[in-house]
Amino acid sequence: DPVMWRDVFLSNKEATLATLDHFTERLAVMRTAIEQGDGASMFGVFTRAKSARDHFLRLLEQRTSAVPKEVRPVSISVAPASSIKGRVSLSGDKSLSHKAITLACLAHGVSHLRNVDLTGDVRVTVQAFRDMGVVIEEVAADQLRVHGVGLKGLKAPIAPINVHQSSVSLHLLLPVLAGQDFPVTLVGEGALLNQPMKALFNLVRSMGGHVMTATADCLPVSLAPSTSQRVSLVLNSGSKRLHAAALLAMLYSPEGAELQACKYGVSQVKALFSCFGLDVSLNGSVVSLVPATPQGADIELPGDVNQTAWLTLSAVLSPGSRLAIENAFVGEMASPYVSFLQSIGANIRVAEQQSAGFEVGKLDVSFAPLSCFELAAADVYGLRNELAFVCVAAAYASGVSVIRGLSDLPYYYEDRILSLVDALTHFGIVCEYSSGNLSITGGVPLGGEVDCAGDYRLALAMLALGLRSREVTKVNDCQKLLEEFTELGSVAAQLGFHCAVVQ
Repeated sequence: DPVMWRDVFLSNKEATLATLDHFTERLAVMRTAIEQGDGASMFGVFTRAKSARDHFLRLLEQRTSAVPKEVRPVSISVAPASSIKGRVSLSGDKSLSHKAITLACLAHGVSHLRNVDLTGDVRVTVQAFRDMGVVIEEVAADQLRVHGVGLKGLKAPIAPINVHQSSVSLHLLLPVLAGQDFPVTLVGEGALLNQPMKALFNLVRSMGGHVMTATADCLPVSLAPSTSQRVSLVLNSGSKRLHAAALLAMLYSPEGAELQACKYGVSQVKALFSCFGLDVSLNGSVVSLVPATPQGADIELPGDVNQTAWLTLSAVLSPGSRLAIENAFVGEMASPYVSFLQSIGANIRVAEQQSAGFEVGKLDVSFAPLSCFELAAADVYGLRNELAFVCVAAAYASGVSVIRGLSDLPYYYEDRILSLVDALTHFGIVCEYSSGNLSITGGVPLGGEVDCAGDYRLALAMLALGLRSREVTKVNDCQKLLEEFTELGSVAAQLGFHCAVVQ
């Protein structure tokens, strides 16, 4: 209606003129970019434009879709007596992929990231930074060229940032956003909405950030700009992603920062930070970092730690196996897991080399009988991400193995192990759990049907458990596993691991 729109513009003259001026300035910037052939600037504009368009299309789709799409459950069956043979080079470590992308976006200059895992929730991290104006080019299926914008160069997104169900993305994004000069809201989906984030939110508050949540310490969360202050943190426990969040928070500390933490929580991140020219010093339990802008880097990421742990255990457990993993992330910087397996009799040879700050090596693995073991609470913490695999090793080891201090771990690690204990018991393996201590008597699993409850690591552990069971093993609720490990089928077929997806 011409009359209506004339009246709207006249009644809102000041706001309309301000918007037109802003639009004119943006057009002038675009004209200059075209004139000078500045492809990076144009790419940045079009990246944010596409994010805006996709956002409004999603809103339209939500309003027009009457019935949500049905997700069919996916299960994987494992035939016993598989023999793991061959050579494999694994896709990049997923956790490192998240962190490398984050640092590349905050760096000064262009970064080239190779062997990046771009599946699953890594896409969430990529999209969030694209929504804030970072140019991220996909050069190949596993390669990115990232045009960094500096520590405080992100632009306000047009809508709340949706981390979907990615806790890793949330942990990395929140301290970075707390260091920006614009307000922002983060939302999530599914189980992540009900997961308390007290430790993460307190970390942001320690940066001087204003954290506002509708429900106590749960998503959605809004951040308001605040004055930066010196970061001083104590993290005696907690996940690797929380330690990574703490190191990112330290980058925004104006007068240096100090973190007291477990070495297993920061050693992996320390190596990655060094690739971007950042000096993280570790003196006992004290981590120090002098804030500086990361510099663009050329990095090839080592193979995924979880996939390496699974394949290594599978080859150790399977008679006749001979496996070579070419690009394994090794050393305590990755995890003490390989050293642990060697200590209980596993036949693993490691040829190490340095690659862009990482200890990367070739693992040669073959079958060997395992001995029972006893793990103290301190050792359990260092192996917390691989504990499900450790329990499977105990199920096949001779004698009674004891794992102490499980109740001292964050609740989600203990919950994962208790779920695995239920599966072991169902398979006829004798387990006793009391006061945080678990004993497992080695034997031959019967096989059968178990449920991993959508847990990625638990699913892999259950697949390994079925390798030498008496009957076929069926693992239910494996959708998350197939999303996170998209090459599972091809890797299994290549190496002789007899598993199949069933619906």
